[in-house]
Amino acid sequence: MIRFFIYLLKHNFMKKLLILVLISSFYFNVNAQSLSVTGSEFANPLGNDPCLQTSASLTVRNISSTTHDVLCEKIIIDTAAGTENFFCWGANCYGSETYISTDHNTLDPGEVDNVDFGGYYDAYCNPSTATVQYCFYPDTDPTDRTCVTITYNAMLSNSVSVISDNQTYFYPNPSSTTTRFIFSEKNCSNLIVLDNLGKTVKNINIYNQQTINMDISDLHHGIYFAQLFKNNRIISTKKLIIQ
Repeated sequence: MIRFFIYLLKHNFMKKLLILVLISSFYFNVNAQSLSVTGSEFANPLGNDPCLQTSASLTVRNISSTTHDVLCEKIIIDTAAGTENFFCWGANCYGSETYISTDHNTLDPGEVDNVDFGGYYDAYCNPSTATVQYCFYPDTDPTDRTCVTITYNAMLSNSVSVISDNQTYFYPNPSSTTTRFIFSEKNCSNLIVLDNLGKTVKNINIYNQQTINMDISDLHHGIYFAQLFKNNRIISTKKLIIQ
């Protein structure tokens, strides 16, 4: 073996080739990623309803030979005003203003985690999309990162909010006992009120009306969403706050 290397060093071309191979090997070892991240690049709410929360999941795998304490970083690429997004990682969930997890998940070599990450988007009935990138890396080396970009609510139905905001509204809003739902569209069929979990709490039939008096004293305090239907499709969605 020693004679072989001596032979290589005596030949200039082979010497350069050997140096190139050694440099390439070093570069590969330095830049090899420790993690792989897989999952869908798109996430949509149940029934393509922007009043419901949208969630996404990812699978993180340690593909290195070293145990790593893995952090998650959120990077907002595009979002709409009035919407919120947050994520869970490392046995904790973080508010919309947190971009890097304070807790980590420890992954041994070859270990896979497909349960601890969750990405969430609250559009609050706004049909706009949000594009968020999530990057995972060992806490000792932020440059050793693997990222996935998710677009939320990309496939929403165009039937949402076809009536302009000033043509449909609650008054008073917020309210605690009664409110009126006022709309300009004729021949609507019904109004469905949902809580923030998407559960129907009221289903009101409409007959030749453009103003609905609603008793809301039986509902708990919080945020609700009303969907106005015509010809079996949603033509407007409005937020109602009960105090």
